[in-house]
Amino acid sequence: MLVNAGKTIVANLLGNLSSQAAPIYFAYGTGTTAPTENDTTLVSEVARKAALVYYESVLDPNDTIYIFAVFDIDTATTVREIACFDAGTGGNMLFRELKTVSCSANSELQLGMRITSKITT
Repeated sequence: MLVNAGKTIVANLLGNLSSQAAPIYFAYGTGTTAPTENDTTLVSEVARKAALVYYESVLDPNDTIYIFAVFDIDTATTVREIACFDAGTGGNMLFRELKTVSCSANSELQLGMRITSKITT
């Protein structure tokens, strides 16, 4: 769910209205509370990491941004919530979603999103 702060992030980035930092930090947690538009944090954040950002060509050259982060999972855990932020700590949340992903010990968790631009007239 795109949260209220996330809508402001998008408006600021598209309008070049401020020195808005790009939302390129993924986080995951174990909270199970349903997302709301007013969310600003994960319920129970476990880890946050800067993402890698790539351009891809899906419909047109460089029309898609792929943002992803890979987390090392040391002990078995069940990921219940994910989010994207504009800072490594604190910061503004772009979105929050509930997911159920069981991760075994000594594994990896990859979180990512693709944003494709398409203009129609």
